[in-house]
Amino acid sequence: MNVALIVLDTVRKDYFDEYARRLRQNADVEFDRCYTPSTWTASAHASMATGTLPHVHRVDAYSGDMSHLQGDTFLSDISADSICVSTNINLNIRGFADFFDTARDPLFQASAFVDSDLHITDFLKKYDGDHTYLAYVYEAFRRRTLARSLLNGGIQKAYDVTGRLPPLKRRVDYGTECGIAAAKDALPDDDFFLFVNLMEAHAPHQSMVDYDPDLIESVPNSWTSRHVPFSEINRDYESHAAHLDHFRDVYSASIEYLDRVVSEFVEDLTERDTMVIVTSDHGENLGYPAEASVGHQVAKGSNSLAHVPLLLFNPPSEIDTGLSSLIDVGDLVTGGLNDVLPDITCDRVAVERAGTGEPEDSLERWKGPKRVLYEDDRRWVWDTQQTLREDLPIDLYEEEQGIPTERPQTSIFECTIEEYLQNARSDTEELVTDDVKHRLEQLGYA
Repeated sequence: MNVALIVLDTVRKDYFDEYARRLRQNADVEFDRCYTPSTWTASAHASMATGTLPHVHRVDAYSGDMSHLQGDTFLSDISADSICVSTNINLNIRGFADFFDTARDPLFQASAFVDSDLHITDFLKKYDGDHTYLAYVYEAFRRRTLARSLLNGGIQKAYDVTGRLPPLKRRVDYGTECGIAAAKDALPDDDFFLFVNLMEAHAPHQSMVDYDPDLIESVPNSWTSRHVPFSEINRDYESHAAHLDHFRDVYSASIEYLDRVVSEFVEDLTERDTMVIVTSDHGENLGYPAEASVGHQVAKGSNSLAHVPLLLFNPPSEIDTGLSSLIDVGDLVTGGLNDVLPDITCDRVAVERAGTGEPEDSLERWKGPKRVLYEDDRRWVWDTQQTLREDLPIDLYEEEQGIPTERPQTSIFECTIEEYLQNARSDTEELVTDDVKHRLEQLGYA
């Protein structure tokens, strides 16, 4: 049997339940209590690949490099052709794609106005000769897409000059359709394991013509989440109430759009004798009182960041759906390839993260690293200063829910949170290329 793992980046469980109705209706198995091992993209994917927590594989916000994990992932043990198709540059530059036999980095057309197979951002990234813009025009002429490519190039430059303020709704998605097209094109005739990461639900957000108009009815065509940085919203919710409402509406519409497009892709895959796993690497804070922030850049251990969807389509056998973690997704993949699924349920599930996307002067506010432990109908969340015990489910509109308590005693973590933070800081790295920094800024990572 073939296996496909589709990661819908930055999709929280409660919004997925509300807006991904087709996927949920067609799924053969749904896990209601699945949690990510980390609320950072690179760290979560490293955990999925290795089956270990971040303090073990040492991929976090301080060091996202995964090259040292080569040979230590479940992909090393599978014989099927492995294909990685990711619209997320934060994975593609970190070494994650190197775990696979084949890797594709589809065109990321954040600002394309019309369809074209030549995009200026992608071209300039790859071209290393002289007279780059003349070379772009020549390449567009050679491909017979001159008018469309020049239009896209002009709009791209206009967005850069005006601070990427869109005059209209986006005409194309954030790489979802081209990512799926690239995945279809890469599939071999023999047995395969396909990994796909789709960034539609990740900020920056902006209305798109194919989004459900009922969900974005109150959102101006010119609105973009780039108008206000997360740090400003997190300091003053009341002054940005309308912006926050638009953010939630477009986020909802992006999930509904993913639901429509991915559902068709899943149907195509299952017809090829494929077990499909649909999940998310982590959720998103949307400014509800219980979350105390917007986005996932701050070191906040909210349930909204940790609770993720997990669906199975066309599984080869039955499986229990109790408390579980994405840390065991590799076991699901290898089990699917061998036509027998393992039991991935457990008594306790751990989540941890180190680092923050906020300025250094706000570290005290967010209290640095976070660890979370889920067990039955409770969870414990702690940093280096305090531990809170919270009852589940979480009331999003209640700001203070935790009861101060002692840190839980568990063998899940091999070191203390203080040691985890010290080790993470010692691994600090920097991205030095301007192109990588620019593309990460486009995705809200820098």
